[in-house]
Amino acid sequence: MMMLAGSLVGAITLAHRFALRPRPSARLPSIRTSRRGGSTVQAALLSELTALGLTSGLTFSEALRLASHDVDDALRREVATVLRRAHISGMSVALSQAGHLARPLYRVAARAMATGAPLVTAIESLADEIHRADRADARAAAQRLPVRLLFPLAFLVLPGFMILTVGPAVLEALERIAL
Repeated sequence: MMMLAGSLVGAITLAHRFALRPRPSARLPSIRTSRRGGSTVQAALLSELTALGLTSGLTFSEALRLASHDVDDALRREVATVLRRAHISGMSVALSQAGHLARPLYRVAARAMATGAPLVTAIESLADEIHRADRADARAAAQRLPVRLLFPLAFLVLPGFMILTVGPAVLEALERIAL
């Protein structure tokens, strides 16, 4: 009985140590690769997470900082630079001097701050716009697919199918003629 309890505790310890321990870099994976590049997908993710933070009552800079933890390293560094500049010279100046990876987000946020429009609505509409553009790109790629598959189908698959279906009958006919 004591041995069974000891082995059970050992098994639980091993399971906790190896399988249940959180990974050191537990970040959200990229949603999917985009036809226009991974940076737009990362910008959409940053926009959605920032909007989520804003709806929970965080300030824009705090929501942006928290959202940057779940994007790739280049965008995280860019957001850190924007927030550092915002702390020094103000958010509107920092957003106007921001980098290129999430420029649409910075532009929409700066415009909303300047006009007094709700930030959440503006950022959510930006994320929706990015997703609509990605869906349109995916739809265009799907419409080009039949044209791209025409060559392999016509010159590789169809001749193989013909050989497999007609080939045995032709070989049998040649054997009959030869005999």
